[in-house]
Amino acid sequence: MSVWSDDPEFFDEWIEKRALEGKLGPTIQQDVEAGILAGYEIWSIPDIDPKGDLGCEAMQDYMERFVR
Repeated sequence: MSVWSDDPEFFDEWIEKRALEGKLGPTIQQDVEAGILAGYEIWSIPDIDPKGDLGCEAMQDYMERFVR
């Protein structure tokens, strides 16, 4: 099992928060605000994270919760 499958809600909420902050562009932000897109759907958008930077940042934020 992976951390992502152990706590998918964290990662879905994490990406939704980034979308609402406008970090994923205005179209995705509007779709999340309108309830059209959910976190798991954002992760599956082609080319949303081609280099894995968002995934790495999400994993880092997840792990930091345990050392604070």
